[in-house]
Amino acid sequence: FQGGSVKNDIPGLHKRADYRKCKNSCEREKKELEANPVKTRVYDLYEVGDSNRFVANGVLVHNCGYGGGVGALKMMDSKGEISEDELPKLVDAWRKANPNIVQFWGKCEKWMFDAIANPGSLIRGQKGLAFKMVKDTLFILLPSKRKIAYKGARIVQDATFQRKQIVYMGQDQSSKKWVEQRTYGGKIVENIVQATARDVLGYALLALDKKGYEIVAHVHDEVIVEVPRDLKEQAL
Repeated sequence: FQGGSVKNDIPGLHKRADYRKCKNSCEREKKELEANPVKTRVYDLYEVGDSNRFVANGVLVHNCGYGGGVGALKMMDSKGEISEDELPKLVDAWRKANPNIVQFWGKCEKWMFDAIANPGSLIRGQKGLAFKMVKDTLFILLPSKRKIAYKGARIVQDATFQRKQIVYMGQDQSSKKWVEQRTYGGKIVENIVQATARDVLGYALLALDKKGYEIVAHVHDEVIVEVPRDLKEQAL
């Protein structure tokens, strides 16, 4: 969605309202957005669910699912439409509404710390996750049994934040150079979630191919297939 602002485009939508508690609100909001398909601005599409919707200064904000704080919201609010005072309140509100996710950030960070501190030991997490340091590489075992690798993972004392942090070698998304990067609970969870989503998509591709569908492309989490027009309903 692009352009406009929620408070002007959707009648009755209060800029301070929290629509998470009403079970019917999602369906009503969906219909309202369908009636104004190009007029609603959102800053992010992470964690777009019925328990992750907040409105600040008349603008829908979908964020904070991977530990994003005030800095993350500032980056998305390029026009400075959300006041400085509103930003920390918005982050706190999201985290209070999603305590299980916040706790999972901390658990994943601790499991990674434990694995780095105990090379060769298998640190078992939840939901089929496991962490293990092999030589200089930290591996996270996913539910699919595939692994995420963090080359050169180690624990350092961060002078700025006055706490121990995890760093590893990886490609910088902007410069594309191989540099040392830090990670933390929210970012670790983001890696796990995105890698698991890839596994789900990979399974779907194989299952569709086995059924004889002609796959021509996939974009993010969607598969594109070509089918005869008279079979489109069946294919869907």
